Amino acid sequence: MQSSDNKGKKGRVQVYVANGRLSVRLPRQYFENGQQPRYALNMEDNEFNKARADKIAQKIQFDLEDSCFDETLEKYGINKKVKKLENTNFVGIVSSSLPTTSISTLDIYDMYCEYKKGKLKETTYVVRYRGEYLKTLQQAIKTVGDDAIKIHNWLVDNVNANTTKRVLSIVDKAYQLAIQQNSITHNPFFNLHKDIDFKDNDKTHSQENDIEDDTDVLDKTKCYTWNESLIIRDYIKNRVGIAHWYHIVSFRFLTGCRPGEAFGLWWGDIWWDRECIVIRRSYASSIRKFKNTKNNTERIFPMPKNGELWNLLKELPEGEPGEVVFKTRTGKVVSSNNVNYLWYGHIKARMKGIISDLIKQGKLKQHFSFYKCRHTFVTHQIFDLGREPEIVNAWCEHSDAVSRKHYRDVSTYAMQANPELPANHNQTLSEVDILKKQLAEMQKQLEELKEKKQS
Repeated sequence: MQSSDNKGKKGRVQVYVANGRLSVRLPRQYFENGQQPRYALNMEDNEFNKARADKIAQKIQFDLEDSCFDETLEKYGINKKVKKLENTNFVGIVSSSLPTTSISTLDIYDMYCEYKKGKLKETTYVVRYRGEYLKTLQQAIKTVGDDAIKIHNWLVDNVNANTTKRVLSIVDKAYQLAIQQNSITHNPFFNLHKDIDFKDNDKTHSQENDIEDDTDVLDKTKCYTWNESLIIRDYIKNRVGIAHWYHIVSFRFLTGCRPGEAFGLWWGDIWWDRECIVIRRSYASSIRKFKNTKNNTERIFPMPKNGELWNLLKELPEGEPGEVVFKTRTGKVVSSNNVNYLWYGHIKARMKGIISDLIKQGKLKQHFSFYKCRHTFVTHQIFDLGREPEIVNAWCEHSDAVSRKHYRDVSTYAMQANPELPANHNQTLSEVDILKKQLAEMQKQLEELKEKKQS
């Protein structure tokens, strides 16, 4: 691990490496005679301990600025049994054992987050690790204290099963890493997540309980039927105040793209001349950034001229190539909150959830999240229209089982398919027909070359 011993910003507590061990250097301005105290932290130089050292440095900095620096060092987790070395103001820890001051669960979690930061996608880090999971853990500790068993029981009683399992699993990994780095010796959260059942018996629905992944994408019982999707679209189209959401909801049902991919679609991604759409980016509303798709790939979705998808997009006023296709009524990029208000309702915005209203009317049987529009498209294509799973995967990239090589192999064939027609009614070319067509084109080129040489 690389670390610089150069002086940092003036007046700040700095973490540095000496002989493979971490230490902190305090700014001179807070001490008499211009002394610059240095404290050994008894930590090896590694990523996890670096995060821990940064936390200590931050605490010391705050206390120096507030004139409440703890000269005993106990507050910062540094062993107070220190020895002043000769001819220097360097303070070292005599005992080679771990510091006696314990590290809190939140400190362990924070250090683990710093360790994972560069290994996670920005949205996952910000929204999950530093958002949902951290707030859940903080609330548990605030309520029952920093006790593993009590935290486990509180989470089980007050939080949905999915979040509970994920939080306990992450904290378990955080403690395991801290043990590996010799920062602590005991993991009170070891395997506490193992007994959590993912089957959540909550009777009420909220967006926090919906998992946005494709694990059950082929389960017809976990999404709306195609007829139900038509009911939802018709409801939106004919309701004053929400009719402007008709196009993006329909687009998702007609393409099976992920929500962020619909949010991030630009007019330049619609190739009218080639009758297709290129899906190559996503919009992460949590961090307000455009980014690559989930699998960092670009894929092509067919859009037959004068078909339903073609006509749907033609109904919208076309913008510049770098302008998003779907917008809010105020002209902004659509966010997850916008569609959640539509789906679930919002009291302050005076919006009632469209799904709950349709259930009350007896037109829908149960509630599925906005993300499941994707599942409806996939199941409709495979089970209702008889489409080959490989073709649907080329359009949606929903299955990890289909390799990228296989995706490339079928992508040409997938472009010939019409997603609006049954597979047996499609005017598609077979793979053999495609090869014959390619050979004919090559033969034609060869004949043209011969004619040029003869002339």
